[in-house]
Amino acid sequence: MVYLIYIVFFFALGFCLGWMYVKVKLHTLDDYNQMYSHLTCEIVSRMTKAMRSLRMEQDDIDRVIDRMGCKIMPTSVLTPPPTPPEKPAKPKRDFDKDPYTMDEVIRRLTPHDDQSGEWYCSARQPKMAWRLDKVDAEGLIVCKTVHDMREHTISKVPPIYPSSTVEGLAENIIKYNFRFVADFDKSEWN
Repeated sequence: MVYLIYIVFFFALGFCLGWMYVKVKLHTLDDYNQMYSHLTCEIVSRMTKAMRSLRMEQDDIDRVIDRMGCKIMPTSVLTPPPTPPEKPAKPKRDFDKDPYTMDEVIRRLTPHDDQSGEWYCSARQPKMAWRLDKVDAEGLIVCKTVHDMREHTISKVPPIYPSSTVEGLAENIIKYNFRFVADFDKSEWN
């Protein structure tokens, strides 16, 4: 029994001493890593200032720092992931010079496969958007959806006139200066 107590005591003592040793070692390594990173940054900063004082161009400085960084930085320091190139902004469409054409409006309004047509809105009601969900074979509108952007509600509505057609709606969109939501610019109507 006494022998078992000695074993447990020395096991606990060894565990505590090992834990303290690892804790001290990790603390020392953290201090070393912080000091190493600080010195590396200080060296790179001083070299950059020195190269600028020699009137070197920024491209040359960047190349030197890149080469120097490969020698100074440890392999444990991960390089940041490359930044994806920014997409160029889609140019605004000038509707005075390039208005909607009848074919374009009909194509964008008409539902295809399982997808509904595109949302469209008017200058008078910019917070309301509509789209066509179902059109029959003759081009008559069967079902529309309205989206109230103030209340964030989407509901189905029957067409206003029973004989409403996609072509008639397209003519009204062009005539009354409606916009598809993808082309909508609030600043134009504020």
